[in-house]
Amino acid sequence: MQRVKMLRTVPGSLDGITQQLFQRGNEYDLPDAMVRGLILEGAIELVLETKPEPNRNQAAQGAEMIGWDGLASLPDRLKDRGELLVYADGEEWRQEIDGGWVNLVDAEHTQESKQAITGGVKTLYTVDGLSPVTDTRYARRLSGNVWEANTFAPRAVGDCYIVRLTFRLETKSTASGQRVEVDLGIGDDWATSVYSTNFPIIKASGVSALFSIIVPIFCLETFGQFGGRFFLTPSHDCEIYQKAIFIQRTFAP
Repeated sequence: MQRVKMLRTVPGSLDGITQQLFQRGNEYDLPDAMVRGLILEGAIELVLETKPEPNRNQAAQGAEMIGWDGLASLPDRLKDRGELLVYADGEEWRQEIDGGWVNLVDAEHTQESKQAITGGVKTLYTVDGLSPVTDTRYARRLSGNVWEANTFAPRAVGDCYIVRLTFRLETKSTASGQRVEVDLGIGDDWATSVYSTNFPIIKASGVSALFSIIVPIFCLETFGQFGGRFFLTPSHDCEIYQKAIFIQRTFAP
């Protein structure tokens, strides 16, 4: 028997007794003798069987495919050090768990103990992460030193992150035109600015305002080697407190 596709409708019999029409465009399994005659008449073409390609990873491992439906989800307690076995298009792949986020809150400079910054002085943005409301439960594959010694350290060249700085700023001057500049510096002395923005400050002494600044970051070689530091430069004297930094890894190469 051979599998064929009809190029035109012809009558015929599989058992030599019962007649039937073999319809154009349909596929049939026909006996070899019948196939030879129909090929000579130009009424059919052979249908070549194609076998699916073997799973490359399965062939390399010499293993059976995993019963995916019976697997439980990875618990949160293991996501900071686990790896994924990815199943896609009939293949299995090994992949680290990427992503993750932390929200680190400063315990040193609080409403009772504010950080004084002199106007015009570029000042390092510090967060010790020691506040009880610091949250690292969902860090996953973020390295433990992603924020260390007030330096943002990407895990790998090619990474992308979303970083949010949050702090309260209290003015010490009633002068007009007050502003605060926020910079992200990289390089061996963090003097190369890759991000800079500035915001107006309320014109009133002793009044505080909450600032929340979102910075999208992509990390190339220099950033990957030295990391980055954030700096605040107010135009006039001020105090800051309730500082925090949120870091989310959004892409891994």
